[in-house]
Amino acid sequence: FRLKEARGGLPEDDDALLLATLIRDHPELFREVAGRDRALITLRETTRLRKFVQEDRKGCFQRIRSSLIGRVFCSDEGGFPEGEIEQLFNLAVASDPVAQAIKEREKKLNKQVEKCCEALPIYTEVLTHVKGLGPQISAPIIGAVQDIGLFDTVGKFKAFCGLHILADGSFPRKRIGARCNWNPSARQSFYL
Repeated sequence: FRLKEARGGLPEDDDALLLATLIRDHPELFREVAGRDRALITLRETTRLRKFVQEDRKGCFQRIRSSLIGRVFCSDEGGFPEGEIEQLFNLAVASDPVAQAIKEREKKLNKQVEKCCEALPIYTEVLTHVKGLGPQISAPIIGAVQDIGLFDTVGKFKAFCGLHILADGSFPRKRIGARCNWNPSARQSFYL
C-alpha cells in the first residue's frame, strides 16, 4: 500500500525505479528480512505449491474418470450396474502411477504446511484455539495477512480479507470486468 501511495498515478511498469528511489530517499519505509519473515515466505510458498498440486490431482482424477466412463459406455457388454463405475474409478486411481505420485506429493506438502504453521506464534498461540481451524485453513490466512499491524483499523483488515459489508447491507462479490479488492485466499479460508 505504501508503494501504491508513492506511485500516485504512474504505471506499475516503473515500480523497480520507484523502489530504488524510495530506498535511497526513505529507508525508514523498509526493514530487513528476519527469521519470522523467512518463515512466512516459506509458509506462503508451501501453501501455493500445495494448491498447484491439488489442482493437478483434480485434473488427473478428472482425466481418469472421463477415460473410464468413455470405456464403460463404449464396451460391447453395455451398461454397468449402479455404483460399479465408482469402484472401477477407485481401482483405476489406485493403479495409476501418476495419480499415486500426485497423492503422495500432496500428503508431503500437507505435512510441510503443518510444520510451517507450527513454527509461527500466531498459529500456535492464537489460531489453534479456534475450533475447526487447523493448519490447512490457517496457512492461507496467515500467508495473506502476514502482519496484522499493517492494517490501521479492523475495517481495513475485513476489507482486505473480503469480509466487509457494503453500504446496502450485502456482501461484496466478484463481478465480471471488475477487480476485487480483497485477497481471494484469505476470503476463501475464512469461508471454510
